Amino acid sequence: MTVAGTTGARAIALALAGLIASGQAGQATPAAFGSGLAGWSFTREMLQDGSVDCRATLQTDGRAPAMGFVATPDDSGVGYFTTDGPGLAGVWADSQMTAAGATDGLTVTGDGHRLMFNGIDAVRMEDIARAGGFTYLLPGVEGGSNRVDLGPRAEEALKMLWDCTDG
Repeated sequence: MTVAGTTGARAIALALAGLIASGQAGQATPAAFGSGLAGWSFTREMLQDGSVDCRATLQTDGRAPAMGFVATPDDSGVGYFTTDGPGLAGVWADSQMTAAGATDGLTVTGDGHRLMFNGIDAVRMEDIARAGGFTYLLPGVEGGSNRVDLGPRAEEALKMLWDCTDG
């Protein structure tokens, strides 16, 4: 996958995702966006660089997968997914994400609580939402593979996420 077509943009996107995951990127607490959708809740946060981070979180169980998109002032952006990852801390540059009949290589980061799958373009996000989730593989990690279930209304949730980034 590419982020804005360059390695530099990918590095910026990974750094931004790290800030987002740690809660340090925004100027204020994320604000609720919309009225929710079948277990999905939505937030919108203005970041210091003028970007907008919109996130949709599925609260069906303790795993709380989420998907988000950071829309930048230059009309580019980067998508991400997160899921629980207890005990998984590190960076796995040669990870795999499989959905909708395709496998993508990507870098996954974990902080011991959550895993972040970053650098996902908008078209691929739509494929993953349509498939209702994805599987992942963190190479060489015991317990480093699983399926992330986004449920049957993930496509609708993604459409609301796009509305959030346009707003």
